[in-house]
Formats: sequence, structure tokens, C-alpha cells
Amino acid sequence: MSDLVKREPAPAPVVYEPKPQNIWLDEYLDGKESKYVQIVLKRKWLVLSVVVIALAAAAAWTFTTKPQYRSTARIQIDPVQTVLPYKEIEMFDPYGNVETQAEVLKSEVLARRVVSQLKLATDPDQVARVSSWFISRLTVSPVEKTQVLKVSFLSEAPQFAATAVNTLAAEYVDYSFDSKRESTDKARAFLERELLALKPKIERSEAELVQYARDHNMLVPADEKGNVVLQKLGDHLNHLR
Repeated sequence: MSDLVKREPAPAPVVYEPKPQNIWLDEYLDGKESKYVQIVLKRKWLVLSVVVIALAAAAAWTFTTKPQYRSTARIQIDPVQTVLPYKEIEMFDPYGNVETQAEVLKSEVLARRVVSQLKLATDPDQVARVSSWFISRLTVSPVEKTQVLKVSFLSEAPQFAATAVNTLAAEYVDYSFDSKRESTDKARAFLERELLALKPKIERSEAELVQYARDHNMLVPADEKGNVVLQKLGDHLNHLR
């Protein structure tokens, strides 16, 4: 049996760690700070002039710019209703009329009415210019998922801004009423023409029906109120009056 030999354990591997370096930010900037300071001092009058000009411009803008005031009103738009008393089934966008009325509120026709009502101009050319200015200060936007329009007017005078938007809302109501009345008048005239055109045709048809009944010994019931079609047209005409 061979003799046992005692061996020394292998040494652990040596790991070299970098030595910390004492580098301070102040020491790093010492040379550069003095360089920057020298550059600023060399051009101090230029820097000072730029600062003074910027402050003067800001002060001038602050003192010369007039404040703007915005007055807002909300207008509910009614659904579209047919003038004639006939009930028709049709598919339509429930919010389409809101967009249409928004354009009406921004129209030159309505702006002219406001300008005349507020006596902002009297000469026709001047009225056109003032109306264009009025529209440029006007903002109309729909309230989401409603039939309400938000109308705003921007002005340097707060009282005039409120008066302008209130007058616009009042003129819009009057304009809508005038438009509906005009449509009603046209519908009434249409029904009157239809009634005059249908009356001789219906009377001739009734006479032929009576003659046919007599020729074939048939009993024709008398209508105390007259022809049904003429009666219906008359009712519709009275409804529009």
C-alpha cells in the first residue's frame, strides 16, 4: 500500500476590483465654469439687451391686449315635423336636424337680422361687412347625444357679448316661426289647388255612379255630409288655417 500524501488546497482565484476614483462634479466643472462665465461677461451687454427686449415685449403685449369675454346660450332644437297632416313613415337621422339648425344659426340671413335688431349698421354694404364680422365671432357646437346647440359669442365688451347671443337666440326663434308659417301657407295653397282640381272629377264620378245604379236598379245611399274625399280635404284645409 502506498503512503498517503497530504496535499495543500488550491489557492482561490484572485479577483481584481477597480480602485475608486475621487472625481467630484465641482472639480470637473471648475475649468468649464470659468470659461462659461467669461463668455457671458464678455457679452453681458448683448445678454442684458435681449432680456430687456423680451421683458418689454411681454409687458407691451400684456398691457395692450384687451381681454376677451365669451357669452354662451343653449338652444333646444325640436324634432322635424311635417306641415301637412299626413302621417308618413320614413327613416331619418334624429340628430340631422341639429346639424341643419347649427348652420342656420351661423347663416348670413340670421346675422343680418341681429345686426339690424341691434342697429349696428344701416347701409346695405356696411350691414354685409358687420354681418361677416358677427359670424366670425360666433361659435355653434352641438352638445353630444342631445338635441341642444351651444351658441357662444366672443367680444371685448362683456355686456355686448351677452346682448349679442341673447338677440341671436331670439331672432332664431322668430326666424323659425316665420319659416314654419311660410311652409304652412304654401301647404294651404297646395291643398286649395288640389281641392279645386279634384272637386269636378269627384262630382263627375258620383254622377256616373248614380246613373249606373239607376240603370241597374241599385240603391245608392245618400251621404248627408257630401263626398268623403272632399270632406277630408276640407278638414285638412281647415286644420292649416
